[in-house]
Amino acid sequence: MKNICFIANFEKTSYFSAIADNILKQQGYKVYWIVVNKKQHTHLKSKYGNDKVCLINKENLNYDNSSNFILTKFKFNEFLLQDRSLNTSSTEDWKYLKSSTLKIYNFIKNNKIQFIYGEITWAHELICFNISKKFKELNCKFYYPSTIRFPLNRFVFFTNENQSEYFIRKNKQNVKLDAQIGDYLNLVEKIKPKSIFFSKNFLFFKFKKLFFESYFDKHDPTKINKLDRIYKLIQKYLNFLIFYIINKVNLNKLENKKYVVYFLQKKPEAAIDVKGIYYENQFINFLNIWRLLPSDFKIILKEHPNSIGDNSYFFYRKFLNLNNAYLIDDKVDFNRLISNSFATFSVASSASFQSALKNIPSFTLAKTYFNEFKYSSRISIEDLKSSNDIYDLTELFLKNDYQKKNFESTTVMQNSFEGFLIGNDRFNKNNLELVTAGFLETTLDENEIL
Repeated sequence: MKNICFIANFEKTSYFSAIADNILKQQGYKVYWIVVNKKQHTHLKSKYGNDKVCLINKENLNYDNSSNFILTKFKFNEFLLQDRSLNTSSTEDWKYLKSSTLKIYNFIKNNKIQFIYGEITWAHELICFNISKKFKELNCKFYYPSTIRFPLNRFVFFTNENQSEYFIRKNKQNVKLDAQIGDYLNLVEKIKPKSIFFSKNFLFFKFKKLFFESYFDKHDPTKINKLDRIYKLIQKYLNFLIFYIINKVNLNKLENKKYVVYFLQKKPEAAIDVKGIYYENQFINFLNIWRLLPSDFKIILKEHPNSIGDNSYFFYRKFLNLNNAYLIDDKVDFNRLISNSFATFSVASSASFQSALKNIPSFTLAKTYFNEFKYSSRISIEDLKSSNDIYDLTELFLKNDYQKKNFESTTVMQNSFEGFLIGNDRFNKNNLELVTAGFLETTLDENEIL
């Protein structure tokens, strides 16, 4: 019998549930759940059984001091910082992490769970990941299923926090890219946040959700206070308006100019809070790159399309006070922007992925799977310090670029699975069968064949 566990995560829960139902059609599987929300807890219990669902919330917090040896294995300060709603100064949140850690540990141990599937975006997910990593005697593996972005219909099971390691398939795949497959970045770039954010439908939906619908219960650790949510929404509108009056540069003014591009990450988001930990101060990142630029270079700041409204005027002002630093118009032709650049930088952005595919030197501060590709390299603060200038930095990494494989021949592509994890087609019956086959493959022993 194989015991597998899914971590409920907002709208992702219904998708995981559809996969779980397909898995249960196979012989020899039991499905368990870890959940933080009472509504989802009630629903999943009715479907999978009371003993199959573990609720970890802030109700009746306590932990057994005799089990403290388990708690010494974890960096709870880091979990608090990485979480989107927990407060680093809250005693209750600190106690919640300790209590939920022991509850998750015992749930995995008592039910002999061998495989956990979830994201790594909330503290409780990071706890699950770290339990599987630190307590080998549990014989439990954590897999983070994620699209590889380009193309959208391929995904892998990541096995570490920064998404640079993944499940290795017995039978490697020869993937031929379909020119008709739209890529993740173009989908993001097509979003017109200004028109969406100020539409009547969007406003109605937002205010209805805020005042009349209550997904969260009071003990849900992912809950954000309603007053705080209202304040953030108002603040976002003000920031939105301010963003569009900040002076920006357009591509015409960059014609025949030397420049590099720094892509901002959306925050909070796993890409910056988990994968990019220790590089979450994006101004410091930007400043360290700016230091390397010769006097005839400009550095261009590119906001993430989904982050417009998240940052204040003073946030951008810090960047733009630097000499030869400019904010680019959000409506810019992205392909033209990066094609004319000398190099691009980010923590671990999809835009850096796209830059590498267009043969533009692309540097990430966090280690990521697409550093396998030609033109993509991971750099550290020490690399920036030891380089004389931007030319020196680029030559240092590109001299070994010939050893890297083309995108279609990379290890990550060879170990990817077919299927959509995002988009409207993900609940399609055929797609669910493909994705389920991928999940099942990760549970096979060496002698088993799917």
